[in-house]
Amino acid sequence: MKARDRRLSELEGAVLGVVKNHSPCTAYVVRKVFKASPVHHWKASAGAIYPVVERLECGGLLRSEEVARGRQKTRHYRVTKQGREALREWLLGAGEQLVVPPDPLRTRVFFLSTLGPRARRELLERPLEMLNQQLLALEDDCRRQETEDRFAFLAAKGALAVARARRDWILDLLQELG
Repeated sequence: MKARDRRLSELEGAVLGVVKNHSPCTAYVVRKVFKASPVHHWKASAGAIYPVVERLECGGLLRSEEVARGRQKTRHYRVTKQGREALREWLLGAGEQLVVPPDPLRTRVFFLSTLGPRARRELLERPLEMLNQQLLALEDDCRRQETEDRFAFLAAKGALAVARARRDWILDLLQELG
């Protein structure tokens, strides 16, 4: 996969960005960054991250070197020049993805007439409960990032604003449905 052969997927772009921000780093560090996020868009499993890192390296977007740590050896990754170009293209080329992304809950709202009143409430109350828990984590993350990393803070602040708006929308739906 060369930078100009195809666009990076969202996961590939995010992994490339994490490696750039934490360079040099291991795939394990990438997993820890994903796992620490209060918004779990992707799985932080080895089965998700390691193949992406390997694919990015095979495509020339990352390079690695083996580093001895005691008896064990680990691979430390850095973004290549081609990787920086691909990351830049990914950052600037998102287009309509950045406006209103696909939303499984919003899609289901179109078909609420299929369900009875109790099932409708249940469909909305489950994500609302999860969202309220996530809001607490996002608020903590926002406070923590405020003094650590300006761009991480701005991203956390955006996630918090979106989560609050989503909670308000679900509450409005519940009120409308009685």
